[in-house]
Parts: sequence; structure tokens; C-alpha cells
Amino acid sequence: MFIKSSFRTCLFLLTLQTLSAQSGVPYGKNPQAGKYLVANGVRLYYEIYGAGQPLLLLHGNGGSIGSRRNEIPWFSQQYMVIAIDSRCHGKSACMSGD
Repeated sequence: MFIKSSFRTCLFLLTLQTLSAQSGVPYGKNPQAGKYLVANGVRLYYEIYGAGQPLLLLHGNGGSIGSRRNEIPWFSQQYMVIAIDSRCHGKSACMSGD
């Protein structure tokens, strides 16, 4: 059972890597997909890919949209992926005093 699960995980990761390498999309710096919104006085940057039910994709602390470049192509095949840079990360602004 463990070997079967590990094989599926490896296959999944390989698929993500392959999709990312083929896309050539500058995730996190894509003017065609990128937009800004203001929330609680902070200008946040986001990009949208794909169609379907919305899926909000957040990066880890210290990351940005670009750090999710391997997942975006895969999820965007079935969902409308909304990838966002949290405040003070990527192209999003910080609040004054941050």
C-alpha cells in the first residue's frame, strides 16, 4: 500500500514539474493575468488562470505567486485559480508602518 501511494505521489509531482516546464508562463509577473485590488487599505496583487469553480491559491510565508508555478497549471485545468501575493510579498504592498 505504501509503495502504491508513494508511486502516485511521485507521478503527481513529476506531472506538475512537466506542466510547469512546458508552460513558459511568468507566474507572479504576468501582465496578461495580473490585477490589483485594495483590501483594508492594502494594494494586493493577484493573477487568475483557468475556468470553473474558483480556487484560491496562497503561497507560504516568504513566498509569492511564483513559488506556486508548479501547481497553477495543474489546478487551472479544472478550476479558476486565483493566485494572490499576500501583503508585503511579491508584488503586493505593505500597510504603512509595516
